[in-house]
Formats: sequence, structure tokens, C-alpha cells
Amino acid sequence: MIQRASYGVPHITARNFASLGFGTGYVQAEDNICLIAEQMVTVRAERSRWLGAEASNVSSDLLHQKAIDDQAAEQLLDGPRDGVRAPSTQVRDQIRGFVAGYNAYLRDGKAITDPACAGKEWVRPISELDMWRAHWARMVLASSGALANGIVAAAPPTASGNSGLASAPQTAAVAAGVDGAPAGLGSNAYGLGREATTSGAGMLLANPHFPWDGVERFYRMHLSRCPAGMTSRARRWLVTRLSRSATTARSPGATPSPPPSGLSGTGWTWCSYHYDGQPREDDRPYGHRSDSRGADQPHPLRHPLRSGRRGARSVRLDRHHGDAITDANATNNRALDGWLAMGQARSVGELRTVLDERQFLSWVNVIAVDRRGQALYADHSVVPRVTDSLAAACIPE
Repeated sequence: MIQRASYGVPHITARNFASLGFGTGYVQAEDNICLIAEQMVTVRAERSRWLGAEASNVSSDLLHQKAIDDQAAEQLLDGPRDGVRAPSTQVRDQIRGFVAGYNAYLRDGKAITDPACAGKEWVRPISELDMWRAHWARMVLASSGALANGIVAAAPPTASGNSGLASAPQTAAVAAGVDGAPAGLGSNAYGLGREATTSGAGMLLANPHFPWDGVERFYRMHLSRCPAGMTSRARRWLVTRLSRSATTARSPGATPSPPPSGLSGTGWTWCSYHYDGQPREDDRPYGHRSDSRGADQPHPLRHPLRSGRRGARSVRLDRHHGDAITDANATNNRALDGWLAMGQARSVGELRTVLDERQFLSWVNVIAVDRRGQALYADHSVVPRVTDSLAAACIPE
């Protein structure tokens, strides 16, 4: 059942997760058809084809085409459906339902009035794989996704020693900044516990800094699954959540998801570098095609991307040194189940257990309170290169 409350906020009630996803997909299509359709263009690596071959679209297409060729989204689904090693059946049902709801809206033939996509060929039905690719893109949004132009620009130095970094201003800003600010990310919130409120209950003021428009637009909806009674108030993926007992807010964290790894040598060739003091010859330029053609004009663009050990992507190269990243969030297949579990937590204590056990947050931290006056700040975001010994030293008994 779909009901619209004040200000058009959709309230969706369903008996199972597939139906909940269907309702979500339908109302999202009603409210955000152009945003979702454009996001599907992005994850299909077709921005240059439909939206123009400017540098930002080419960089995006090359990054997403590499993810398609590497089957990044398919690998997220590979494994036991326990919500940790691979997404659970409940989450897959939600994705399946979302796709069915979105496509049902298109089949209903309602006129699209938003000039951003009205009459555009790229507004078309979506698949479950499209949605999983969109999920992968959200996982790397503040990590390798924010460094896309640096990954594309990375090239062996010229005779003068110049590198491709100068043509990647976004990558340079992200590398120089802190707390995600250069990537255009950031929010804040206050969580007050029992000692700071007159009632003794928790109080939360969330101030999300998501934009009013665009694909990252902050969107509110209310989801209820009966008879289980799971409720949440959310974006397409939960950012701020309210239940009868606990409320949470999330903000981009300060820990960078893919810290650069140093690669050094006595000079670069196309396919060699030093790793842990040893020369490596297994790095290969990876050619990708960004298709800028329209409906009847093929203009393929070709550009090499350089990938190294364990999928590391080169982002900066000079005559004697280079930086490469391996994105820990590129294989984060726990997030959707983790957010679902967050939506079912009834107290700060239960929320803390979810965070501790699942370790799934991609690039955000959490501020939470509950009606018993408990308050929590936690940065449980995915952090790379944490050895067992380091984890044992950092996690209290």
C-alpha cells in the first residue's frame, strides 16, 4: 500500500520485502524518474553516448566500464546469502521488487514532464544488475569514485618528468583535503544523551548536507513491513532513520577508504614497478572504450587504464614514484544488509551490536540516541589494511 502524507512524503506498507521494494521503486519513479534514469546511464558506462563526451563523462564511463568488465557487481553477489559474505535473500528481494516497481511505472505510460529527461531515449527499463551496479557505485562514491579523473589521467611520465596529475583537479583536491570536504561531502548532527535533556530521553538534531537536486538528492520516505513492523525513514539507502525507540544520523567520516600505496622504482616502463622492494612485471595497461555515439553516429573513444596487483588503480605517476589505490569498499557486499539491520535496531545497544558485528559502513560515521537516553558516536566505516594484530589492539575486550 502506498500513501502520500503531508508534503507528498510516501508511506509504503507491505507484507514482504519484495513488495516493499516494488512500492519503493514505483514512488521513486514517480518522484525521481530522471535522476534514476541518469544514474542507470552512468553505471552502464553510457554518459558519453547520451549526455556528451566532456571530460567528466569520459572519466565516469571509463571507470564504470572497467567495473563492468571486471564484473564488480556480480562478485558482490557471489557467496552464501548470509548478509556478510553475500547479500541476503531479503535484500535481493528488495532489489528485485524495486526493479519491478520502477519498470511498472514506465509501463503505465504516465507522461514524464521533467524536461531533464522527457522524451529521452535513455529513459528505459532497468534490470537487477543495473541496480547492483548502482549500489557498487554508491560504495565507491567517496573513494575510487571521487578519484576517477586521476585514475583515467594516470600515465607514465613524459621526458620532462611530467605526470597526468595536473589534468585531474578533483583527485588533487581529494588527496589534499580532509573529512571528505573536497569531494563535496559532509553533514553534521548533535546527539544528546540523558544528562543533556530535561526529559532524560535522547534527542537528535541531524543536518544532512545532501543537495536539493541531482542524483545525491536527499529524499524522505517511510517504509513498513507488516507484521514484522520494520520501519524506517530514508533516502534510497538509509541516511537518517527514526523508529519508536532509537534514531540515528550518518555523516561522511574522516578515514579515507583507499589510502594510496607507494610504488617506486628506478624509472617507469609501461608494465613494471616495484612492490615491497621487488620488481613486478604483471601490471598491464587496460584498454577501455567510452562510447560517445548518439543514436546513429558512432564515435568510440579509447583510453588505457592501468591496473596492478590485486586490482590497484594508478592515480599519480612521476619518473621515480607512483601512487595506486585498492578500494576496500569495492568489495563491500555487506552494506545493504547492514542498513536493513540498522533499520530494525530498537536501541543504541542493538545498533552498536549491528555495527560491531557487520563492519559495513562505506564512508560514513554514525550518531545515535534512544528513548532511554543512551547516545552514541561511532566510526565503523570500512578501513583497509587492518591486520588481525592491529584489530586486536584497537578493539576493546
